[in-house]
Amino acid sequence: MRILFVDDEPLILEGLQNLLRRFRKKWKMSFATGGDEALQWLAKEAFDIVITDMRMPGMSGADLLQKVREKHPGTARIMLSGYSEEETILQALPVAHQYMSKPCDPVILQRIIENLVAGIEELEHPRLAQAANQLGAPLTSTESLENLKALLEDAETNSDAIHRLIASDVGLTARLIQIVSSSFFGRPQTVTNVSEAVHYLGLPMLKKLVQQPAIFSTDIPDDAKERFLKLQEDAQHFSHHVAVLLGEGPEGGPATTASMLVALSSLALLQMGDVVESSPKIEHRLNQFILRLWGMPEKLVNLSRWLDNQPDGSTLEVQHAIYAARQVWLERGSREANLDIGFLKSLGLASEIESWTTQIQSRIKRD
Repeated sequence: MRILFVDDEPLILEGLQNLLRRFRKKWKMSFATGGDEALQWLAKEAFDIVITDMRMPGMSGADLLQKVREKHPGTARIMLSGYSEEETILQALPVAHQYMSKPCDPVILQRIIENLVAGIEELEHPRLAQAANQLGAPLTSTESLENLKALLEDAETNSDAIHRLIASDVGLTARLIQIVSSSFFGRPQTVTNVSEAVHYLGLPMLKKLVQQPAIFSTDIPDDAKERFLKLQEDAQHFSHHVAVLLGEGPEGGPATTASMLVALSSLALLQMGDVVESSPKIEHRLNQFILRLWGMPEKLVNLSRWLDNQPDGSTLEVQHAIYAARQVWLERGSREANLDIGFLKSLGLASEIESWTTQIQSRIKRD
C-alpha cells in the first residue's frame, strides 16, 4: 500500500511521519511539501492513496486532487483541512472521496487507511479498485436532480416529497450519506438513512448542494440509459421488500437506505463499462470497497454480505430483512413479491407473511 501525504508545512508532515511510524513496514509512505512536489512524486511512481491539506500556497489541495483525478485516476483521494468555510468544502466535494478536519484524529486517520487497505485486499482485483477510485459521484438521472431542485424551491412544504425522492434514487441516497459520513460539514456522523442525512445537512444546505453540478453525476452514457433505469427499478423493488418487513414508509429509513446502497456496486459497474465480468461475488465485494472508499458507517459497509450469508439471531433486523428478500435482488426482473418464507418462519414470523406480501404488492402497483 503506497500513500502520499501532502502539506506545505514541514512540521505537520513530520508529525504525520511520527504518528504513523509503526506502520512503515506495512505501508510505503512518502511526504511532499506542497502540490508541485506531490505531482513530481506521482510522476515517478503510482500511489494508492493521496492525503492532502486543503489550503496551500500556489496549488490548493482541491487543485491537486483535481490533477490527481485527471492524471492518476486510480488513486484514492482524501482531503485534510483546518478550515470549515462553505466555499472551501464545495471545492473539495467533487474531487475528494473523504474529508477530514485538522488537526486530524490519529485514530480516525488510521481507521480510514486500514479500511481502504482492507477493501482493496478483500476485492482481490486491483484493476477494479482503480476503476472504482476513478469514479466521481454515483450516477443519478438529470430528471431526479431537476425534480429535487424544484421541490427545494419550497422546501418546508415539500419536505416529505424531498425525502421520498432521495430515498427512491440510488445515486442521490449514496451521495448524501457519503457527504454526511465524512467531515465535510462538521464531525462525521454515523448516519444510516436518508432522513437523518437530510436533517443533519439541513434543507438550505441541501439546496446549495444541488445547485453545484460538479457534486452530482448525471452523465449517463446513451447506450447505458435503459440499463440505468432498469437498475433503479430493481433497487426500488428490492427496497420495497426490505422496507415493508421493517415497517418503513415511502419516505424511507435505515432499511430503505440499506437496500438501495446494495445496488451501488451495480451502478458503479455500469459507470465503469466492461472493466470486469460481473458476478454476485464481485458485486458484493465491490460494494464494500466503494462504501469504505467513501467513509460510510461500518454497519452499511457490511450489509451486502447478507445477500449470501444467513445472519444470526432471531430478531428481525435490517440484515435479516435483506437476507429474506435476497432473491429479489439476485434474480432481478420479476415484479412480484418474493420473500424467503422458510427463513421468515424460522424467525417465528409465519403469521406476518401474508400481510407483508400484500403490502409489497401494493407498493409495487403504486410504482
